[in-house]
Amino acid sequence: MAGYMEEMTEKVKMRNEDTFGGSFPVRVYKVSTGWCQETHSHEYMQIWYVVSGSCTHIVEGAEYPLRAKNIFVIPPFVEHGLKDERDNFTIICCEFPAELITGDNLFDPAGRGLLRYTCIESFAAVLSRTRPCHTPGELSRVMLEQLLDEMLAEYDRRAEYYEIILKADVLKLLTLLARDYSEAMADGGAIVRSYSAYIDKAVAFIEENFRDKLHIEDAAKAASMSVSYFSYFFRERTGRSFREYVSQRRIEAAKVILLQGGTAAEAAAGAGFPDTAYFNRVFKKTQGVTPSAFRRINGTKPETILKE
Repeated sequence: MAGYMEEMTEKVKMRNEDTFGGSFPVRVYKVSTGWCQETHSHEYMQIWYVVSGSCTHIVEGAEYPLRAKNIFVIPPFVEHGLKDERDNFTIICCEFPAELITGDNLFDPAGRGLLRYTCIESFAAVLSRTRPCHTPGELSRVMLEQLLDEMLAEYDRRAEYYEIILKADVLKLLTLLARDYSEAMADGGAIVRSYSAYIDKAVAFIEENFRDKLHIEDAAKAASMSVSYFSYFFRERTGRSFREYVSQRRIEAAKVILLQGGTAAEAAAGAGFPDTAYFNRVFKKTQGVTPSAFRRINGTKPETILKE
């Protein structure tokens, strides 16, 4: 994890110190038609609310149409940009470093819950091609719009103690979003289920191609999702990561070959493993026995083949 974060930090184009300088690390502002951004990433978080109009948001190479009343969060280190369109649009943007929340012991462990909400692990559920962003419920929308207007005014005035008010408002904003999102998920995962058809396309793609060299980017493309959001939905839908799922599918295919009398080398090659040594390690780790032992124990009992 440390190596990954270091790699992402190297790629980031907009750093906290460059954006906030020595001022209080919260910015609230409006952007409108004629304003656009090249693809970039940053260390801080952004919350965008589309007040009116429409435009296109580019996230990790995938394009997502935005409409009025959509709200979405951009976590740190995610490559994204805004493409200007002919349709007029107005967006309110609030940005701040995650440390603004996580630095307070008062919000531990509750703070981790809020942070989790605003990062990919949960808020990813509001980005896809068919439903690009989360649309808050009517009551939540009214409260969010009022709060964002108040934050805009407070940021513009910057009267004495405005820092305290803005920090409190950021926490209130996150809480409103978290509550609204929780209500949307209250029936046991309606949002995740709404994307099941897209994940099923990826599962079908894996079924057709698991014997070949597979990359998560290929499966994400089959699902019409960016990699980050696909990773979240795939795990929610299947209970496994992409890598775990593909490995298990290959193991099941290898079992069939072994039970038909094939060698470990034939099972590895036929199921899509890169080499026999790696196959032997994975098989022993997941099945508790070596491929040859599995064949010896179960060779005359095809009905013992484990299926998904």
